[in-house]
Amino acid sequence: MARKYTKTILEAAADDFNKVIGFDPPIVTGKETTVEQLINDITDIVNNHLAPEDKMTKETIELIELMGLKMPVDEEEGEPSKEIEPLKEIEPSEKIKEKKIKDAEKVEEGKEIKKEEKIKDKKIDSKKSRYGHKEGSQAAAIDEAIFKGGTLKELSKEAKVSISRVKSHIKHLIEKKNLNIVEKEGVFKIE
Repeated sequence: MARKYTKTILEAAADDFNKVIGFDPPIVTGKETTVEQLINDITDIVNNHLAPEDKMTKETIELIELMGLKMPVDEEEGEPSKEIEPLKEIEPSEKIKEKKIKDAEKVEEGKEIKKEEKIKDKKIDSKKSRYGHKEGSQAAAIDEAIFKGGTLKELSKEAKVSISRVKSHIKHLIEKKNLNIVEKEGVFKIE
């Protein structure tokens, strides 16, 4: 028996991941995506990018468990993170509100809205780290630490995240950002 997840619940989880992990480009939500794509994205994130110290909302954790996925376990403690961030109502920025109004007017006038135009407008005013992650996110902090170089322990301490989160982010930078990260005698550095 296949489980059904509403698009609204999946999109709330995607927004939570975008906020906590700081993907660039962010996980797409809204009319630009499908339930199947959101399920695939969330499964990939939980299996490859989520770290034990990532503070997800209670609803996102419940969805992960409902999907039959396992929360990551801290290698040192052997338990999933118990820290839960309360669900907050996120107020869209003024630019996004204005864009939604303009889009509604275009639809009323019978004009077609381009997918790229909507996605591009959502990215306005978002500062990025040197490797394209949202400033202030864990990903951006790890980007800076890796740029300086160091052992996993040093990178973890510099970025204020766990070693498993650093490992996951290094994998992401190599696979998705095509960066050449080398390890020499336990020291990671971008070449």
